[in-house]
Amino acid sequence: MHEVTGEGGSFDLNHVVCGTINAKNGFGGYVGTAPFIGFLAISRDKPPRFKLSDLGSPDNYYTITKRCREHGVWP
Repeated sequence: MHEVTGEGGSFDLNHVVCGTINAKNGFGGYVGTAPFIGFLAISRDKPPRFKLSDLGSPDNYYTITKRCREHGVWP
């Protein structure tokens, strides 16, 4: 995770979260890993919240990994 400043309004800590997910399709088979990027917001007076920003596909795999690298959270 990487702390982000200036995003999220009233939240005390904001983090960029990147990783990969391998989900099942409607037939129960795994579709293969895909990258994701999201934001974790932590506040003193609210429960932590996670917002998924983008989920990878063959069309945008490079875009997501590039965004994660820019935040320093992708190898």
